[in-house]
Amino acid sequence: MTLKHFSSITVMLTLCGALVGCKTDYKDASHVAAEYVKHQYVVTDYHQIKLPEGTMVKLIELKPYIMDDFTRIQETVQTNMELPLQIALAEKSNISTENLHILPNSKKAIQDKSNKLLEYDTTLVLTNDEGDSKEVKVNGVLTMIKVNEEWKVLADWNRSQSELASLAKLRS
Repeated sequence: MTLKHFSSITVMLTLCGALVGCKTDYKDASHVAAEYVKHQYVVTDYHQIKLPEGTMVKLIELKPYIMDDFTRIQETVQTNMELPLQIALAEKSNISTENLHILPNSKKAIQDKSNKLLEYDTTLVLTNDEGDSKEVKVNGVLTMIKVNEEWKVLADWNRSQSELASLAKLRS
Protein backbone atom coordinates (compact mmCIF):
# COMPACT_ATOMS: atom_id res chain seq x y z
CA MET A 1 0.00 0.00 0.00
CA THR A 2 1.41 3.36 -0.96
CA LEU A 3 1.58 6.37 1.30
CA LYS A 4 -1.00 8.10 -0.91
CA HIS A 5 -3.50 5.25 -0.44
CA PHE A 6 -2.80 5.12 3.28
CA SER A 7 -3.48 8.87 3.58
CA SER A 8 -6.74 8.53 1.63
CA ILE A 9 -7.92 5.69 3.86
CA THR A 10 -7.00 7.66 6.99
CA VAL A 11 -8.98 10.69 5.76
CA MET A 12 -11.99 8.50 4.91
CA LEU A 13 -11.93 6.79 8.32
CA THR A 14 -11.67 10.16 10.05
CA LEU A 15 -14.65 11.50 8.08
CA CYS A 16 -16.69 8.37 8.79
CA GLY A 17 -15.85 8.66 12.47
CA ALA A 18 -16.91 12.31 12.48
CA LEU A 19 -20.20 11.48 10.75
CA VAL A 20 -20.92 8.65 13.17
CA GLY A 21 -20.09 11.00 16.03
CA CYS A 22 -22.50 13.60 14.62
CA LYS A 23 -25.27 11.04 14.33
CA THR A 24 -24.57 9.79 17.86
CA ASP A 25 -24.69 13.37 19.17
CA TYR A 26 -27.96 13.94 17.31
CA LYS A 27 -29.40 10.71 18.68
CA ASP A 28 -28.31 11.55 22.24
CA ALA A 29 -29.65 15.11 22.02
CA SER A 30 -32.93 13.83 20.55
CA HIS A 31 -33.30 11.37 23.42
CA VAL A 32 -32.87 14.12 26.03
CA ALA A 33 -35.28 16.36 24.08
CA ALA A 34 -37.91 13.61 24.00
CA GLU A 35 -37.59 12.97 27.73
CA TYR A 36 -37.86 16.69 28.41
CA VAL A 37 -41.05 17.04 26.33
CA LYS A 38 -42.64 14.01 28.00
CA HIS A 39 -41.83 15.26 31.48
CA GLN A 40 -42.90 18.80 30.60
CA TYR A 41 -46.45 17.81 29.66
CA VAL A 42 -47.33 14.59 31.49
CA VAL A 43 -49.63 14.97 34.50
CA THR A 44 -50.43 11.62 36.10
CA ASP A 45 -52.82 12.68 38.88
CA TYR A 46 -54.46 16.07 38.52
CA HIS A 47 -56.25 15.54 41.86
CA GLN A 48 -52.89 15.97 43.65
CA ILE A 49 -51.92 19.28 41.99
CA LYS A 50 -51.51 22.29 44.21
CA LEU A 51 -50.33 25.54 42.70
CA PRO A 52 -47.82 27.16 42.96
CA GLU A 53 -46.11 24.20 44.75
CA GLY A 54 -46.72 22.02 41.70
CA THR A 55 -44.46 24.29 39.66
CA MET A 56 -41.50 23.44 41.88
CA VAL A 57 -42.31 19.73 41.59
CA LYS A 58 -42.39 20.07 37.78
CA LEU A 59 -39.07 21.94 37.86
CA ILE A 60 -37.50 19.14 39.91
CA GLU A 61 -38.83 16.56 37.41
CA LEU A 62 -37.29 18.55 34.53
CA LYS A 63 -33.97 19.27 36.28
CA PRO A 64 -32.07 16.31 34.71
CA TYR A 65 -32.97 17.60 31.23
CA ILE A 66 -32.51 21.36 31.51
CA MET A 67 -29.56 23.72 31.90
CA ASP A 68 -29.19 25.55 35.16
CA ASP A 69 -29.68 28.74 33.11
CA PHE A 70 -33.01 27.48 31.73
CA THR A 71 -35.11 29.23 34.37
CA ARG A 72 -33.30 32.52 33.79
CA ILE A 73 -33.46 32.32 30.00
CA GLN A 74 -37.11 31.30 29.69
CA GLU A 75 -39.07 34.55 29.78
CA THR A 76 -42.21 32.85 31.02
CA VAL A 77 -40.74 29.92 32.92
CA GLN A 78 -43.45 29.93 35.56
CA THR A 79 -46.12 29.88 32.88
CA ASN A 80 -44.26 27.14 30.97
CA MET A 81 -43.92 24.98 34.07
CA GLU A 82 -47.45 25.64 35.33
CA LEU A 83 -49.27 25.48 32.02
CA PRO A 84 -49.69 21.67 31.86
CA LEU A 85 -50.75 21.70 35.52
CA GLN A 86 -53.27 24.47 34.90
CA ILE A 87 -54.65 22.63 31.86
CA ALA A 88 -55.03 19.44 33.90
CA LEU A 89 -56.89 21.34 36.62
CA ALA A 90 -59.09 23.31 34.20
CA GLU A 91 -59.98 20.20 32.20
CA LYS A 92 -60.12 17.93 35.27
CA SER A 93 -57.94 15.52 33.35
CA ASN A 94 -54.63 13.70 33.45
CA ILE A 95 -52.31 14.36 30.53
CA SER A 96 -50.21 11.91 28.55
CA THR A 97 -48.24 12.35 25.34
CA GLU A 98 -48.52 10.38 22.11
CA ASN A 99 -46.83 10.47 18.71
CA LEU A 100 -43.81 12.47 19.84
CA HIS A 101 -41.52 13.46 16.98
CA ILE A 102 -38.13 15.12 17.38
CA LEU A 103 -36.59 16.44 14.17
CA PRO A 104 -33.51 18.52 13.39
CA ASN A 105 -34.26 22.14 12.60
CA SER A 106 -31.58 22.05 9.88
CA LYS A 107 -28.68 20.01 8.56
CA LYS A 108 -26.47 22.06 10.88
CA ALA A 109 -28.52 20.74 13.83
CA ILE A 110 -27.26 17.27 13.01
CA GLN A 111 -23.65 18.28 12.38
CA ASP A 112 -23.06 20.73 15.22
CA LYS A 113 -21.40 18.93 18.12
CA SER A 114 -22.21 21.44 20.86
CA ASN A 115 -25.53 23.09 19.93
CA LYS A 116 -28.66 21.77 18.28
CA LEU A 117 -32.03 23.24 17.36
CA LEU A 118 -34.57 20.45 17.46
CA GLU A 119 -38.21 20.78 16.48
CA TYR A 120 -40.78 18.77 18.36
CA ASP A 121 -44.40 17.93 17.90
CA THR A 122 -46.59 15.70 20.00
CA THR A 123 -50.19 15.05 20.85
CA LEU A 124 -51.36 15.69 24.37
CA VAL A 125 -54.11 13.31 25.43
CA LEU A 126 -56.30 14.74 28.19
CA THR A 127 -58.29 11.99 29.90
CA ASN A 128 -60.91 12.80 32.54
CA ASP A 129 -62.17 10.61 35.39
CA GLU A 130 -64.93 9.16 33.19
CA GLY A 131 -62.35 7.98 30.65
CA ASP A 132 -63.31 10.55 28.01
CA SER A 133 -60.32 11.99 26.22
CA LYS A 134 -59.46 14.89 24.02
CA GLU A 135 -56.36 15.45 21.92
CA VAL A 136 -54.35 18.65 21.61
CA LYS A 137 -51.43 19.13 19.20
CA VAL A 138 -48.31 20.83 20.54
CA ASN A 139 -45.14 21.87 18.72
CA GLY A 140 -42.07 23.96 19.34
CA VAL A 141 -38.31 24.28 19.02
CA LEU A 142 -35.76 23.29 21.64
CA THR A 143 -32.28 24.75 21.87
CA MET A 144 -30.01 21.94 23.03
CA ILE A 145 -26.50 22.47 24.33
CA LYS A 146 -23.80 19.98 25.27
CA VAL A 147 -22.25 20.55 28.69
CA ASN A 148 -19.79 18.14 30.29
CA GLU A 149 -20.62 15.55 27.61
CA GLU A 150 -24.36 15.71 28.43
CA TRP A 151 -27.12 17.25 26.32
CA LYS A 152 -29.42 19.70 28.08
CA VAL A 153 -32.33 21.92 27.05
CA LEU A 154 -31.31 25.57 27.11
CA ALA A 155 -34.61 27.02 25.86
CA ASP A 156 -38.06 25.89 24.72
CA TRP A 157 -39.97 27.99 22.20
CA ASN A 158 -43.44 26.51 22.41
CA ARG A 159 -45.35 27.49 19.27
CA SER A 160 -48.61 26.29 20.85
CA GLN A 161 -48.39 28.54 23.92
CA SER A 162 -51.47 30.67 23.18
CA GLU A 163 -53.67 27.67 22.33
CA LEU A 164 -52.57 25.92 25.51
CA ALA A 165 -53.13 29.06 27.57
CA SER A 166 -56.64 29.26 26.12
CA LEU A 167 -57.24 25.65 27.09
CA ALA A 168 -56.07 26.45 30.61
CA LYS A 169 -58.42 29.45 30.51
CA LEU A 170 -55.58 31.92 30.92
CA ARG A 171 -54.70 35.10 29.13
CA SER A 172 -51.57 34.63 27.04
